[in-house]
This record gives sequence, C-alpha cells and structure tokens, in this order.
Amino acid sequence: MRRRRSIFDLFDELFREIEEEMNEFIRRWEGYG
Repeated sequence: MRRRRSIFDLFDELFREIEEEMNEFIRRWEGYG
C-alpha cells in the first residue's frame, strides 16, 4: 500500500538536499584553505 506523502516527507527530502549542498560547499572551501 502506497502511503500518501506528508509534508514531513517533503521537508525531510528538502533538508537532505540542502545538507548535501552544504557538504559540497564546505569541501570546496576546505580545498582552498
């Protein structure tokens, strides 16, 4: 049975993407340092 996606699922996905972007950004900065 497929569960309907809740607002929390959307936020979870969003935060996961943001976290990945931040990690990428930090790695790039550390490369300059």
